[in-house]
Amino acid sequence: MTTLIREQSAFLNTPIVFLSGESDQEVQFEVIGAGADDFLAKPVRPRHLIAAVQNRVQRARMLASRGNSPGDDRDARTGLHHRDILMLHLQDMLAAGGDAARAGGLLFLEVEAAAQIRERHGLAALEQVLTDVGRVLASTLPAGGYAARLGDASFLLVDGAAQLPALEAGAAQIRAQLMQHAFSADGKPLRLRVSVGICPFATVPADVGAVLNASERACRNARSTDRGIACHEPPKDAEREAQAGLERSIRRAIDEAGFEFAYQPIVAVQGGDDAQFQCLLRLRDSTGTLHQAAAIMPLAERKGWIADVDRWAVSEAVAVIARKQAENNALRLFLTQSPVSLASPQYAQWLREQLLAAKIAAESLVIEIRMDEAIVHLATIGEFCRGLVHQGASFCLSQFEAGLDAASLLEQLPLSFIKLGPRYLRAGNSAAVKDELHSVVAKAHQLGIKVIGHRVEDPQSAATLWMVGIDFLQGNLVQQAGDALSFDFKSAVL
Repeated sequence: MTTLIREQSAFLNTPIVFLSGESDQEVQFEVIGAGADDFLAKPVRPRHLIAAVQNRVQRARMLASRGNSPGDDRDARTGLHHRDILMLHLQDMLAAGGDAARAGGLLFLEVEAAAQIRERHGLAALEQVLTDVGRVLASTLPAGGYAARLGDASFLLVDGAAQLPALEAGAAQIRAQLMQHAFSADGKPLRLRVSVGICPFATVPADVGAVLNASERACRNARSTDRGIACHEPPKDAEREAQAGLERSIRRAIDEAGFEFAYQPIVAVQGGDDAQFQCLLRLRDSTGTLHQAAAIMPLAERKGWIADVDRWAVSEAVAVIARKQAENNALRLFLTQSPVSLASPQYAQWLREQLLAAKIAAESLVIEIRMDEAIVHLATIGEFCRGLVHQGASFCLSQFEAGLDAASLLEQLPLSFIKLGPRYLRAGNSAAVKDELHSVVAKAHQLGIKVIGHRVEDPQSAATLWMVGIDFLQGNLVQQAGDALSFDFKSAVL
């Protein structure tokens, strides 16, 4: 029956999910091979059934919006899966897991020295190398696995059945193949070094964000090892207790509105008296220790509290803008929000109501989104931004670096600002990087987007940014973050 359905062009994108008491894996594989999207063996948890159906419907809508067939789950150039398809399957696998012994894991692979390849050979040559990396990865994909390109030099590989020894063996095999492969750039032979981070599903909560973060951290740790491979390990007892204490502090801050902001000015390079600040989330616990957003947000996401934290931040920012507006003092605040919150239609509606009720001036609130998160969640973030831009909200893409994904984001998101990534601020950047920076600024200005130099710490970096025509500077060179909206924008000279 499945084969007959798939032979009809009108039903190529129709999701087909089998729910059966059949436990024979060979039979299950035959069903999948015949064209089914998934096979759920009874008994099945309601959450898994709901997630599986929702994911397949979402996948079908994505394919329909592209006007493609199921074969186009994969990129035609590399054979890798599209990133959104991998994310749907990853979410599905995590929803299926029930206990700490669940199988499967995620490999996070990163090509080291990609920036140097780009500087030496150019962006086009780097893109060809990474395309070739994708082809090698696609050829090594295990049965039932999924692989996709995550960012400009990073890739994901999901195996929903392997235990830790098999994940480690697979990571070693893939890494060896990539490092032994004869790549080339501009016709010259090139050997790559690759780092691999492993996150077994059993070591983290069943959450896509937690798995991605853990595998990325493991990959970062792998860079400093000779083996080039590292596995995520759950926190030890002391770390777990400290984490539990911070979780309690976050919950208390949510219940009692106990967060606070630090503010850092964002100053126009050409001068001006427009007051604008970055809002930096802070939490002071019962011992007086001040925790920054980098510690707060991952825990809040893991516990499912991130929307509560984001709501506090928006409410506080809007209230501050309204107070200043009542004093006839215009103010623009930049505020980072989680993609988890932005993906919720209820959150978008709540934010829309907040902006309408406060009657703050248009573009007074700038929602900031990290570029790596925007890449992964482009569909939901794009829908959110387009729905709020007519309500007076503006949007900023931070950690911006040139690349194919970056160009797509500039075209698809209604951005007013971008914040440059740290690679453009390094001392001694090559002429190629400086040329790339100049192109980034020119392209942004062509699209009506203003450019902010972020985390500027020294005069040399500021001078470099000034010479390529950026619009604003932010960082400790201008002023360190403080608890007051205090900066003399009129007299500032950069």
